[in-house]
Amino acid sequence: MRPANAPTQAEATAPNGPSCVLPVGWRQVQLAEVVTAAFGGGTPSTKNPRYWDGGIPWTTSAYLNGLYLERGAKNITKLGLDESSAKLVPKGNLLVGTRVGVGKVATNLIDVAISQDLTGLIIDHEKADIEYLAYALMSDGPQAVFRSQTRGTTIKGIPREDLLKISVPLPPSDEQRRIAQVLSTIQRATGAQDKVIAAAHEVKRSLMKHLFTYGPVPSTETAHVPPKETEIGPAPKHWELLAFGLLIAEGPQNGLYKPQSLYGGGTPIVRINDYENVGGILASAANRVRLAGAEMTTFQLNRGDILINRVNSLSHLGKAALVGGLREPTVFESNMMRLAVNPQRVLPEYAFRVLCTPAVRERFRAKSKRAVAQSSINQQDVKSLPFPLPPLAEQQNVVTGLSTVEQKIAAEEKRKAALQALFKTMLHHLMTGKIRTRGI
Repeated sequence: MRPANAPTQAEATAPNGPSCVLPVGWRQVQLAEVVTAAFGGGTPSTKNPRYWDGGIPWTTSAYLNGLYLERGAKNITKLGLDESSAKLVPKGNLLVGTRVGVGKVATNLIDVAISQDLTGLIIDHEKADIEYLAYALMSDGPQAVFRSQTRGTTIKGIPREDLLKISVPLPPSDEQRRIAQVLSTIQRATGAQDKVIAAAHEVKRSLMKHLFTYGPVPSTETAHVPPKETEIGPAPKHWELLAFGLLIAEGPQNGLYKPQSLYGGGTPIVRINDYENVGGILASAANRVRLAGAEMTTFQLNRGDILINRVNSLSHLGKAALVGGLREPTVFESNMMRLAVNPQRVLPEYAFRVLCTPAVRERFRAKSKRAVAQSSINQQDVKSLPFPLPPLAEQQNVVTGLSTVEQKIAAEEKRKAALQALFKTMLHHLMTGKIRTRGI
């Protein structure tokens, strides 16, 4: 693989766009030129049980999450296929999101019926390599068309005629296959990295369960000292169980409400999306808001503060974050509460990890007040939480053990991000001929 040189370039005119420079021997073609048929699908009535749980895989755009589709979201019967607008796409063709998940692309490794979210493209395999064409549709140019041509009010989609006008570069067949091979190699490495990350998360879950059941002792010792049962599950016998409120030095305090019109500039403000970083340790906030008066003094976060999401969907309710070394003064939003623990009795890092355990999250969900779209917990729900309290030395051992695994997860996430960046760069360079695949 080597960079393309100037003599290998020639002018090619895109059928549906401005002129672009492509290597000699490449063409810019509309999708219609390599497609022999294009059709949408449908969903058999869910009220008719005779249409479902048959032997025909059926899928929606939600299940297009990689280059290949290997199984359906559900199965339908032959009757369900015949008496609905669902259509069967023979294996080895393309599925494209055109109504929901617009721009998603996958090649189906199985015969599969499709929903109305998708368009099935039957490819002329003499003209286009199926994997290459899938990658071409993932590249910047076609994805920009997907975004610009999407229309509608309630459900937005791209019309099929606009889909077939999308322009893609078409190298000779052997180069198409080599380009697909390079990109697939990166994708396989990313998939392998996903498995490493999933395994590390499973190690963390297992370690957390052991630590909060038996304490930081080797597993060989646990049979000799069985745990005690508590309101939030088993815990080591020598650990205290206290109401969390007895360990709180400041708060809980609900956050700052500001209308959306004041967002976009000013002071960093923590929102629930900022909780997603590995380990839940906050170092920055992605959003900013304009403050007034003494709001900074009242709502400023300090290192070691703990945030708890108090109003959200059940899946996000009770999520916790630990404030680390913030890069600049930062406040927090009204859908969360802030507290600080007494460090003479409990380490903030330990308290945060207790709040992250499945048992505590489940208790918050059970205590929640539920409305139509969201649920909530209040300050008293947090104060009354039964809290397992070991000696400070054991708290530190728990924190150290979990931090080690969290650092491993963070490192693996960085490797995945690097692979994703490499894929994006290579996709662009390979599809524009800036990097060629001759000789690999």
